[in-house]
Amino acid sequence: MAPGGLQAPGAHDASLPPKNVRKDDGSIADGVAADGVSGEAPPEPHQAGAGTAPATAGNCHRDRSGVVRLRCPPAMDNWKTRSNHAVRRLLAGRSNVYLLAGHSGLILVDTGRRNRWLALKRQLTETGVARLDALVLTHSHFDHAENARRIRDTFRAAVIVHESEAAFLERGDTPLPAGSVLLTRIFTPRLRRFLAPRFRYDGCPADVTVKDRLDLSPWGFNGYLLHTPGHCRGAMSVALDDEIALVGDTMVNAGPWSVFPPFADDVAQLLESWKRLLETGCRIFLPGHGTAIGRPLLERRFEERRGSSVPTATAVP
Repeated sequence: MAPGGLQAPGAHDASLPPKNVRKDDGSIADGVAADGVSGEAPPEPHQAGAGTAPATAGNCHRDRSGVVRLRCPPAMDNWKTRSNHAVRRLLAGRSNVYLLAGHSGLILVDTGRRNRWLALKRQLTETGVARLDALVLTHSHFDHAENARRIRDTFRAAVIVHESEAAFLERGDTPLPAGSVLLTRIFTPRLRRFLAPRFRYDGCPADVTVKDRLDLSPWGFNGYLLHTPGHCRGAMSVALDDEIALVGDTMVNAGPWSVFPPFADDVAQLLESWKRLLETGCRIFLPGHGTAIGRPLLERRFEERRGSSVPTATAVP
């Protein structure tokens, strides 16, 4: 259902080594190499949009061939894969919202809270987005899905969610997760009954449900959705080119060494999902809260939690 004509920015630079993911300004993504986590040297600067007609930064434009391209200012949080799939963080703060530009489609990942709706709509409009091909919800918790109905209605996006989350999404009422660290384990059970009514939202029907994996090629992406439970039963991640993974709350980066989320219904399942994500070979993990996480940091935290060797990249079943 992805219409043709929408592409990621920039031209492919064949000189870049495999698994090297960079921002539009040529720098390594925040929290990956700049702080020494990944240990990889930054790539040579790359000029986004090479060979295209001039454009206003932050807007879609048509190049000489008539292809619509999404152009983002270097100051924004932007990442690209080797096949020119682009990721732009539209909203940060309480919850992250990401826009993905593929070979022929646009996908939004999560929606943030209802009080960020006007900011999200403005970001999409100013970027030149009139229609989204899909909205992927990493899960149906309020801070990721409160604007799902508005996105579906306003941008005519097909809503994609894990099959175990579909009923919660349609009701707009999702059980809050359990605490996974000492503080949240103590207070979460006592607060659930008081906070739960405040976190209900406008329900939204699911157009596509996922069981274990969903190929994104019909939407114009070399990527897939992967079931990564643990934070909640129906948590999913988006893997692009096996280089970048958008992981929702399967990881949280609230500080320079942080990966483990403060809420998780099943910690053992969560660690299995970390293992599965490491097996994709992805180098950068973009969480629902906080900044980018580099693979070396995830590997260290996985070893500490599991006490086992880090899995090598394998073909994801």
